[in-house]
Amino acid sequence: MSIAVSAIIRPSRLMQAVVMLFSAVLFATAVLLRLRLTGKLPDLSLDVLTLICVGACCAVFFIAIARKKSYRLDVSGNGQIRLSEYKPTTAASSTDRRADFDGSGEVVQLLRDSTLWPMMLLLRLQSHTGRVTIVPVFPDSTERRAFRAVCVACRWIAAQNTRPAAKKE
Repeated sequence: MSIAVSAIIRPSRLMQAVVMLFSAVLFATAVLLRLRLTGKLPDLSLDVLTLICVGACCAVFFIAIARKKSYRLDVSGNGQIRLSEYKPTTAASSTDRRADFDGSGEVVQLLRDSTLWPMMLLLRLQSHTGRVTIVPVFPDSTERRAFRAVCVACRWIAAQNTRPAAKKE
């Protein structure tokens, strides 16, 4: 059995919705604090908490909007991972799934603290320069078969990384 897989990882709509909901909850909390519907707190505390909630709401909202990168993840049969940014062509139609991909990208290593759950993968990938990229992979981020294949490949790579190194004599 080969673990070789190639998948396009797009931003998750589910994750985007959860982040927007979190931003809305922070905004609602700020409104409740401003209207003084939260109980008896000193005026200074209410003002500080309101500012914190509004600031966090804006930060979460704008970070969620800014992080909309798609990636191409290629795993070879021996477990080498190549990560590249995926840019769809403007000439390609919606039914044609071609992209600008010239084989560029960088070879990365799956770090041990990556999260590999059955319905969510948070891949922490480190390049040879030391830069760490976090790629969230949800079932709605890619095709169903590709999600399963990426999950199996990453678990295999993680299992290989935790084995003790062979002793050289």
